[in-house]
Amino acid sequence: MTDHDKPTLEDIAGSPAFPNLDQDGDGHGGMTLLQYYAAHAPITMADAVQALPGRCLTTAEKIEMLAKLRLSYARAMVEAHTSAGDKG
Repeated sequence: MTDHDKPTLEDIAGSPAFPNLDQDGDGHGGMTLLQYYAAHAPITMADAVQALPGRCLTTAEKIEMLAKLRLSYARAMVEAHTSAGDKG
């Protein structure tokens, strides 16, 4: 596989993690790999609160930070997957 043939970060992030297709190939792609990694990121609400120290946070602020941290983790996982290429 050449560098030109390698999938990009966007290709991998948007590819289905668990496609659900019938025999004809119809159906839906399921969640993307990026969404899967974000959903399973080992980042808790406590981590989100620690990321914004010294403030009394609203629930919405905590959830927003949790989402940002999990998405950042997921992007790093996809990046690692991309840079690994066909090594596994």
